[in-house]
Amino acid sequence: MQNVSRSVWKQANVASDLWEKLTARCVDRHRHMERTLERLLQMQAAMDELAHALEQADGVRHAWEPVGDLFIDSLQDHIDATKLFKEELTQVKEGITHINDLAHQLAISDVHLSMENARALEQLNSRWKLLQGSVEERMKQLQDAHRDFGPGSQHFLSSSVQIPWERAISPNKVPYYINHQAQTTCWDHPKMTELYQALADLNNIKFSAYRTAMKLRRVQKALRLDLLKLTSIAEVFREQDLQHSEHMMDVVEVIHALTALYERLEEEQSVLINIPLCVDMCLNWLLNVYDSNALGSGPVHTNTGTLMGSKQHWDSKCIGISKNATYNIIAADS
Repeated sequence: MQNVSRSVWKQANVASDLWEKLTARCVDRHRHMERTLERLLQMQAAMDELAHALEQADGVRHAWEPVGDLFIDSLQDHIDATKLFKEELTQVKEGITHINDLAHQLAISDVHLSMENARALEQLNSRWKLLQGSVEERMKQLQDAHRDFGPGSQHFLSSSVQIPWERAISPNKVPYYINHQAQTTCWDHPKMTELYQALADLNNIKFSAYRTAMKLRRVQKALRLDLLKLTSIAEVFREQDLQHSEHMMDVVEVIHALTALYERLEEEQSVLINIPLCVDMCLNWLLNVYDSNALGSGPVHTNTGTLMGSKQHWDSKCIGISKNATYNIIAADS
């Protein structure tokens, strides 16, 4: 009887231990299910919120006008708007990261999403990747268009040459010219080449002073600088803050300055000027004089060339040069 009692007591202790273990496992299981349910609810709420955010972002994306239909002057505004839109998508990116982390935590816990939730998660990730790609492509198209056609571009100068010539731009923004018929390239504008040939015809003038004066006059008239006033040059360079002689002007700055000069000249003299042609030829002339190595930049005193081509008398030009050696572009008459 004593042995039976000991056996029963022993079995009771074993049963008690098993019960405690079972109770602990049930508690752990209950906690695990609560955490899993909490994560599932969090994930469902995050997915719903993310789906709404993606729907709004897609609405913005679908409202984008084709880049080819945009006005050139508005390109920078669209670039800024796209940058802002991309910054606003940071929250969407964080949301995608969050739901993917939740799905990963559930998978570690050996909890598998239903087919419906798994499909929804995959669709959200696909929509996000598509949106990212669209934004990057939009930005690239806008920046390319701004580079090729915006205020800093040389696109408007492409009309300075005619078929079979094509105006091209080197990496440092120095223009060069392609003759598709002859399959050749050169640094000189076709019209400048013709002008140089015409200048060579003046070599038969006996006296060097007369010969040089005639050549300068020929260049001056070809570039329409014989109509340009010294004051106009000074005003344009003041407006564009190009009065510091240590400043290096790149090709784009020279183009802007020349364009402003010729536009002012056309307005003041009430004459019709082929601005792209004059700007491109004058740019070519200045680069040949001040940037013979085609580096794409030159000192501000490049404008001395413009001064010497203006319509002022020589004494006025000399005073202008001595007072401010920073005026750069082309001039020479009296």
